[in-house]
Amino acid sequence: MISSSSRRILLLIIALPLLLVAVAVVYSEMMGRLEGVDRDFLSSLQWATETFTSTGYGSDSRWSNPAMVLFVIFVQLLGVSTVFLVFPFYLVPFFEDRFEGRLPAKPPRRLRNYVFIYRWGAAVVELVEELRASGVEVLVFEEDEAVARRIRDRGIPVIYGAIDEGDPSRDVLLAARAIIANGSDHENGTVILSARQQGFSRRVLALARDPFHRGPMLSAGAEVVYTPTHILAAALAARASVHIEPLVSGISDDDGITTMRARVLPPVSETAHTVADLFEHAGLQVLSIWRRGRFFPTPSAGEDLETRDLLTVARPTTSPVASPDELTKLRLATTREEGAIIIGGFGDVGKKVAALLRDAGERVCVIDKYERRGVDVVGDLLDAEVLREASVATAKAIVIALSSDASTTFATSVIRSIAPHTPLICRLNRQQNIERITLAGSDFTMSLAAVAARLLRHHLVQQEVPSSTDALSVLRVSELEWTTLAASPLGARGLLQRVAQDRPSASPSGLNDAESTMVVCGSTVSIAAARALLHD
Repeated sequence: MISSSSRRILLLIIALPLLLVAVAVVYSEMMGRLEGVDRDFLSSLQWATETFTSTGYGSDSRWSNPAMVLFVIFVQLLGVSTVFLVFPFYLVPFFEDRFEGRLPAKPPRRLRNYVFIYRWGAAVVELVEELRASGVEVLVFEEDEAVARRIRDRGIPVIYGAIDEGDPSRDVLLAARAIIANGSDHENGTVILSARQQGFSRRVLALARDPFHRGPMLSAGAEVVYTPTHILAAALAARASVHIEPLVSGISDDDGITTMRARVLPPVSETAHTVADLFEHAGLQVLSIWRRGRFFPTPSAGEDLETRDLLTVARPTTSPVASPDELTKLRLATTREEGAIIIGGFGDVGKKVAALLRDAGERVCVIDKYERRGVDVVGDLLDAEVLREASVATAKAIVIALSSDASTTFATSVIRSIAPHTPLICRLNRQQNIERITLAGSDFTMSLAAVAARLLRHHLVQQEVPSSTDALSVLRVSELEWTTLAASPLGARGLLQRVAQDRPSASPSGLNDAESTMVVCGSTVSIAAARALLHD
């Protein structure tokens, strides 16, 4: 494969002699017609070369005709300009390529039983780091030379080539334990077909941009095809709408429990503010805390609440509701249950989020730079006027689905200043940027890299996809079963919490205390463990 710098050198080698010949021919003709002096072609070529290289003019140093003088001046300036163009744009890149290490076309000999990844990108960054940390070898095949060099500089094995030119070789493919196709959909199809035609019989996994291309990729020989952008969109939509994912999974109207979200406000004094204070003064039981991007289920009564904590709280349905003023005194503001859900960005992820929310019956307002079908407000997400037009301050929730992590971080800061209490859900590409965007004000942050890594890891290392550890669920138990759970390690570690109800321990007529039903809350993992414990 010829590099771009080599192609430029070849162009220079061809173009420069042609330019000198053209100048020599014109010079010879003009000398004869304007100066009355005959110059043969070789003499004219010598003059053109000397002028271009600024080494002298030999016998021709004076001209009388104005047109001739202007032509000579033009050629002199052209020669000097050419020198300044040749070195920075042609010779320097060429020598840089020659002295810079060539990118390999074959993997290192030590590399065996590796995961072959076609094309680098945000969707595989997290996976590569996790595989290498667990001792699984990785080999990246990249067609972009600059990207390949960056990968090599990070210490990740990489080979450089072009799939359309027959790369990589059959030996490289057959030595892999699995293949992950992460290029464009048509490139992925080519890689899958090529691998199967060359006898690769192990796992081939693919990441599709368009869900309609899953079928063709599966037909080409892929074992599994994921659309991580759509899976990410579903996760973002679930955080934004309780119609898609309730605050607490499994609670029914018969339980006599009302759940809601609430935001902890800045303190007005140095007095400690705890979970118990909310229950004592407002009858609100804190089931979970989202704090700086981390999920804390079933907090203890003595847990201090911090500014910007996003709480999931519950109360018996028929209990008196605290007024907004009473909640403000407790440094609490409940989030809106009415209003539109704002979506910033209408790319692949934003479109899918909007579709899912509308299907769930939510009112949606989309902000995007470009006017197109599905966009409600056209403008920059960083423009205060645009945000006011979209009524961001009164939104029920806000989803930022921009394609750039830097833009998402700055947009989070801007929006948080306008809507300080509204749940803010952000999409990222790189998992490493989560801490930064959380500091900017994001409540829930999900990265494309983490979603893709979780799905692919499941197939590569036969690891079960874990249950969600950042969601709440409930289990209905009898008094006797609750006694068993409370005495278990789950209860001792505070992983389960009994939820106050309209009838917390009452039972329908005819049932004794041991048979009365109560609701126990915890993370989905804790509830699954509790259910298994009771069934043993």
